[in-house]
Amino acid sequence: MIKILLVSTLITASQCWASYRTAQSQLQRRNFMAAAPEFYKVYTSPSSRSERINAEYGLAQSLNGVGLLAAASYYYSLIVRKGPRNPWFGKSLQALGNIDRKASLGIAHAKQLFRQDLNPSFVPSGARGFYFYYQGVDDFKKGRRIKASENFSRVSSSSKYFSKAKFFLGVIANLEGNHTRAVSLFETAKQQGSRELRTQANLNIARVYYEQKKYRKAFKHYSMVSRKSAAWLDSIFESAWAFFILKKHNNTLGNIHTIHSPFYEDRFYPEAYILQSITFLRLCMIKQASKSLSAFKTKYKPVNLGLKALLNEYRGRPSAFFRVVDKFYDGSVDRYRRVWSIMDSLVRTDVFEGAKKIIRLSDRELQRLSNAPRSWQAVGLYDELERFLKRKKSAAIAAGGKSLLSEARVFRKYLKKLDDQTDYIKVEINLGKLNSLRNALNIKNSSSKSTNFIGGLQELKVGQDLEYWPFQGEYWEDELGGYVYNLESKCVS
Repeated sequence: MIKILLVSTLITASQCWASYRTAQSQLQRRNFMAAAPEFYKVYTSPSSRSERINAEYGLAQSLNGVGLLAAASYYYSLIVRKGPRNPWFGKSLQALGNIDRKASLGIAHAKQLFRQDLNPSFVPSGARGFYFYYQGVDDFKKGRRIKASENFSRVSSSSKYFSKAKFFLGVIANLEGNHTRAVSLFETAKQQGSRELRTQANLNIARVYYEQKKYRKAFKHYSMVSRKSAAWLDSIFESAWAFFILKKHNNTLGNIHTIHSPFYEDRFYPEAYILQSITFLRLCMIKQASKSLSAFKTKYKPVNLGLKALLNEYRGRPSAFFRVVDKFYDGSVDRYRRVWSIMDSLVRTDVFEGAKKIIRLSDRELQRLSNAPRSWQAVGLYDELERFLKRKKSAAIAAGGKSLLSEARVFRKYLKKLDDQTDYIKVEINLGKLNSLRNALNIKNSSSKSTNFIGGLQELKVGQDLEYWPFQGEYWEDELGGYVYNLESKCVS
């Protein structure tokens, strides 16, 4: 009996060694499709611990070579989580950084990798940007600004993560009240950053200047946000508030005119009605101010009721909520018409986009997996990867839905707050307390009142003529963002 067992063990070990040699040979020839199942056979039935360690790394390499990036990241991550004592730790960490730049693994994945503190000396040079950037993001989200700054500062200028790290350092500097440093860091982030990052950096620089009451500089950076950007309407709305503070009421009303155009019917800017109303109050146009408040009620009372019903329907069902938001994104939702503006805001969040990236990646790899050779099914690799990719997709949907439900609840609180404000303003108007209201709106600023602005947030140069064309009730897309009213104040001195 003992002899039979010994012979059986020797045969199994010999078979594993043969499979490992075959796998290595296929890998060297870059025949990744054939190497993967051979490595998996050794990985699941190794003859020794070292053989399993080597097969695990070989399997990750093979899946990466085939183009199954999410599947490869799973095995690379298993290696990294074992720590620097694994001989393939450094190369696996570097491979994960390369995959992240192609497919964006995301903060949730990175957090699982770095649950324990790691001595930076163990991080290979090619992975330092990936490691320190995501460590910084995790620290920032947990409110550990000092530690986050230390990690972001360790990202070198040669790293693909450099611009994003500088952007976060700019956010931290602004939160700490160091506005000059914040602007400098955002400008640095713009130099090498993606188009999206440059847009966000310009928007943040404008916000820093707004906070400092340097409105002309704020306008300059608001105007740098491209009309094609998803953030363009935000820049129009935020600059409307800056115009209001400068008492440039015609510019304020012109920007709101753009926001209320039919092109943006399903965008969520309820506060624009409040700003429009108090701007008319500043001009002593009481009838128009009241009409703006009524317009807010008419448009957003149904939204509020619809949102309440939506939240009740999907309470405790985050995955189902994500799916209905996703259907709106695809244009296949017929229900919930009253809350389409909320849905539109949700699909524009980083949460939704991050989840969608993971879902798209998982779906692509599931499709590619369906075309894998039979050898993958024979050894169990196909089933293993299919389970992993489906779990990854389900987890992204559940986590995304949970965060989107939280966002939707914030929108409902925001609507309630604005609704209370409209009631307060209406009561004050009805009681004839116009002077107290106008005094409350008299925000002081040190800027000159003599400057005029034309559409597009650009100052009117000396000697430049500005021709006002009356609005004929028809919006033209190329004029959006360029409207300026031509109203005189009705206030009696």
